[in-house]
Amino acid sequence: MSTIWTLVLSVLISMGLALGQDQKSVPEIPVKVGASFFQIGSDHFLVAHFENFPGWHTYWHNPGDAGLPTKIAFSQQGKALLLTEQERIAPKKYIEEGDLWAYGHEGAYSIFFKIPSDTARALETPFAVKASWLACKHICIPGHWEADLQLAQSKLEIVKSSPENIAQIDLSSEEMQARFAMLPKVAPWPPSLDLTLHEGTKEKELILFLNFPRVYEMAPNYIGKPLLIPFPNAPFNFGHDQWYRGKGPDLFGKTVLEWDGQYQDPPLALPTNGRFAKALSLKFIFYPPTGEAPVVIEKMVDHFQKGQLKELDSFYALLHKIPQVHAASAAEDQKDAAIPPQDEASASDEGEQGLLWIVLLAILGGFILNFMPCVLPVISLKLFGLLKHSADAPAKLWRHNMAYVFGILISFLALGLLAVFFKISGQTVGWGLQLQSPRFVAIMCILLFVLTLNLYGLFEFMVPGGKILGNVSIKEGFIGDFLSGILATVLSTPCSAPFLGTAITFAFTRGPLEIIFIFLSVGLGFSVPFFITSIFPGSMKLLPKPGHWMEHLKKFLGLTLLLTAVWLLDVFQALTDGTLPTTKLAITLTLTFFAFYFQKNISKKFLWRALIFAMPLLAFTHLLLWPNSTSSSVTPSSGLLTEKQAQGLNWIPWSEAEMEKARELKENVFIDFTAQWCFTCKANEQFVIETEAFKQMAAEKKLKLLLADWTKRDEIIGKWLLSHGAAGVPAYYVQRSDGQLKFLGETITLEEITDAIGP
Repeated sequence: MSTIWTLVLSVLISMGLALGQDQKSVPEIPVKVGASFFQIGSDHFLVAHFENFPGWHTYWHNPGDAGLPTKIAFSQQGKALLLTEQERIAPKKYIEEGDLWAYGHEGAYSIFFKIPSDTARALETPFAVKASWLACKHICIPGHWEADLQLAQSKLEIVKSSPENIAQIDLSSEEMQARFAMLPKVAPWPPSLDLTLHEGTKEKELILFLNFPRVYEMAPNYIGKPLLIPFPNAPFNFGHDQWYRGKGPDLFGKTVLEWDGQYQDPPLALPTNGRFAKALSLKFIFYPPTGEAPVVIEKMVDHFQKGQLKELDSFYALLHKIPQVHAASAAEDQKDAAIPPQDEASASDEGEQGLLWIVLLAILGGFILNFMPCVLPVISLKLFGLLKHSADAPAKLWRHNMAYVFGILISFLALGLLAVFFKISGQTVGWGLQLQSPRFVAIMCILLFVLTLNLYGLFEFMVPGGKILGNVSIKEGFIGDFLSGILATVLSTPCSAPFLGTAITFAFTRGPLEIIFIFLSVGLGFSVPFFITSIFPGSMKLLPKPGHWMEHLKKFLGLTLLLTAVWLLDVFQALTDGTLPTTKLAITLTLTFFAFYFQKNISKKFLWRALIFAMPLLAFTHLLLWPNSTSSSVTPSSGLLTEKQAQGLNWIPWSEAEMEKARELKENVFIDFTAQWCFTCKANEQFVIETEAFKQMAAEKKLKLLLADWTKRDEIIGKWLLSHGAAGVPAYYVQRSDGQLKFLGETITLEEITDAIGP
């Protein structure tokens, strides 16, 4: 046990040192840039790409209280080249030191410029691009890029670049199409969102009041995330918005505006009668509280109210102020903005209640995980452990069960630390992420194969409780129970369960301590059956008594482990490129079988056994060290896609561009986020998606079927899932013909799908 704790402590110390260094260090290249030519339909675009170093952000059109917006300009032969910039990807809100609010972007994003039809041919002559930005984390570093570009055969070439070392991004057409689909669209002003403008108490001050009815009916878990981010709206200068809630489901907002008309050309005075000479625009990025994609909305105002501020202030004084949250950076997590002292206690209570509810969901989801189909292969380990100790004293049973539980909790702690590490590194994480690693899958495949050989008597191996399945007893030990708890956890993670997705999704949006705490809560729920048998040892009498029948059952349960190993071999093939890696793994399994068979039935001499066992060991080492996969993206030739198309349904590879196309064509869409290694996905396919009733319903409703294969790591899929309420697969969505998106959860029925689509 001391070795395990030393390993855990080392990981924690290493992460702490890495975090400390990350806070003080400055990357050599805070922002990488690049440019591409992109065509969609008959439209042509120049695209500027940016990739921020993990934890660093650049700024949007409206940078907020500080910062500088990212600017890009094109010219040709000394004259400005006029291209139409498209809406930029929706920004995140950051609350920086000193309570400064900022709006910007982390990670990778692109800015699109539409090329007029009469300008396209002119780009075949070299032209210049100048880009400037400000990258910030604990300090801010200005950056710039100047380059000469030229369009040749529908491909953008960089003729000259300064500095040269930051022009390193070149995206595929599919990636650019995905980013283009993420750009916010212009939408009508939400009819339920009421906006009024009032005269403030100070000179040249206006107060913007907002009322959003029934928000907490539509989104019960809304916790102060940004709803509206203002564009630069001259002559208005926006302050910090604040949101409030009363006893009902309505949401109320309040923002102080400064009138900057005196700085315009010509100067524009604030009218004393409350009526503007012409209607003025208030333009926002709107984030629907129900989780749909952000859109651009605009409201024209031609006047402001006078003399009603006192009554409104009295009303708002009765409301509860909602603490604000900001975007989680790669090294930070969402936190509440500063709030007045009188609200701190209530905000803390509200946050604790929300976390407590999520912890309860995590425990319940972990408990249900025991009954999901993915846990069947570990029944052998659990069953033999319980049967072995059915006649033991309660204290001894407790110790063995606690060793098993400790293995589970250590495993979930490791998964939580892994999730924190990936999040700090700026990568997308999800439930079952370890099964996206071909090396991990290979290790698990071989381990299960070895356990199968054990159950069929080719060698003796300790299982829970220290019994050797060769009818030979040795000294009782707890290491077997501990290792079985680890194995049970690993084999359970291909499954999601009701309530589990909600808890894990919440965890991935929070800080490191909350992530680890929620993962441990899932492990606690997964351990509940062993707590029950420990607290109520009389429940062991419900199990049959040990006997010769266990030898026969052992062979059947060995078959379940063998089938699981075969399934993992199929997963490994889906994760790797070509047939060679799978062939190498199959050879390793064959040599492993021969080695154990040799030492059991041919020779027990040490030298011969060492030589024979060296063969699978060398093959296994080569398998792990040799690169097996070069691709991590979903492609139309995905094996899973082909497999599902063979079932008689016209599945199309998922992308946000396909969703947008369906929205424009007013098509009903069913979206299946799945993976080759996902057991729950297979169960849903068997009982719902691949049934004749589903096929008939899909034909009647003219459903467009989109498949998102997350067998391999895919940042686009991972980020989309997290932003739409899911932490992993399976996840099912319906996009109705009116564009409304509905999340169906991890398990589905035909009735739920039909109801979501509507008439």
